[in-house]
Amino acid sequence: MTALPGPPLGLFFNKIYSTSHLPWYYSFFMLGVSIPLSILFSVVAGVIATLPKFRSSPERILPVFCASFPLILPLLPGAVIHDGVRLLLPVFPFLAILAGVGFNALVGVFPARIKAKGGKILTSMTMGIILVPAFFSLLNIHPFELSYYNALVGGVKGADQKGLEVTYLQEVISPDFLNQVNRLMPRGTTLNGTLSQFLLVEYQTRGMLRKDIRLVTGIGCDFYLVLMRKSSLRGYFDQWPEEKALIDRWVREGKEPVLARTVQGVPLLLLYKVK
Repeated sequence: MTALPGPPLGLFFNKIYSTSHLPWYYSFFMLGVSIPLSILFSVVAGVIATLPKFRSSPERILPVFCASFPLILPLLPGAVIHDGVRLLLPVFPFLAILAGVGFNALVGVFPARIKAKGGKILTSMTMGIILVPAFFSLLNIHPFELSYYNALVGGVKGADQKGLEVTYLQEVISPDFLNQVNRLMPRGTTLNGTLSQFLLVEYQTRGMLRKDIRLVTGIGCDFYLVLMRKSSLRGYFDQWPEEKALIDRWVREGKEPVLARTVQGVPLLLLYKVK
């Protein structure tokens, strides 16, 4: 019902790609916009500090090599890369090492006499400059950290406007959201879960979604759930054009959802009452 034909699709700058044909720089770009800027700066400082020592201490290049390897693999013909940095998770431990090296290098640029007088204060201040902005940027987006984008693309709102995917993995259908759905919906009501139908079936099996809520297809339902994963929605609406026409009419009329999950004003999940 929600399975889409053909290979997985990915959205990149408002263009739909097969995930084996995304631009060669996709993984580098997504990594660069998915890390808080202060930490990204520290990673770059770590790489710059590490490379000149390759000849004298070749083992120090290991974190750079290990971080680069998963980024190079998607460059191979037919390689599949999609869903932001989900397939790049092995990179992050080595980026953390490089961020630590970068932090040490940044502290090391201060003159010895300054470090001798206030080394601990200097170290703490440098750490604060790196970590505090990252902490608040993630706090601002909680609990939707998987939708994070840094200031290079204007945050989540800028990423959405530029045609990047802002939600991937159904994580916005949280226990809290399901509890709200259970309280909101009358007994025996019908719900079209669209892209999330398979997950709602699983949640009913586990008792997290009321079993008297009937999961159906089509527009003859009482409630309609829209996960704002744009690449999958385009494929879904190709299969169900009458549902796209309904959504388009709601957008034109400014219809308000009865439940919504948004971050920085960008909708991630919308629940509409149809009738």
